[in-house]
Amino acid sequence: DGRNGSKALALNGTPSGNDYAFTALVPEGFSASGKNAVEFYVKGTSAKSLSLNVYKTDGSYQAYNLGNYSAEAIVEPAANNQYNGSIDTGGKWMKVVLDISSLDIQTEVGKDIFALKVGKDADYDLLVDDITLE
Repeated sequence: DGRNGSKALALNGTPSGNDYAFTALVPEGFSASGKNAVEFYVKGTSAKSLSLNVYKTDGSYQAYNLGNYSAEAIVEPAANNQYNGSIDTGGKWMKVVLDISSLDIQTEVGKDIFALKVGKDADYDLLVDDITLE
């Protein structure tokens, strides 16, 4: 179950590759005006961390690596996709904030805007919920 009784994205198992677990597309009527962060909540454990991609108007993406995650934090951009660290939220929902204030994020309807990737050969028992652009 997700936060507040909603449904959540469940990441369970041991992926054999650095697989995409979730990709959000730009919806109709979307505006990037005033959007400074990608926010979501995570609960559970994983032997490797998460890599998060925010797509830009030129089709490239900015990688963010959650790293060792056991407390709420603002995550800064990274040089590339990595899965360093592990996650243990102690059974609590914890907020993740990606600072996208310096990015020219994708606004073309139907194009990728945000993706979440898992690391290969690591046990995941995570829930992800309430992914929003703020």
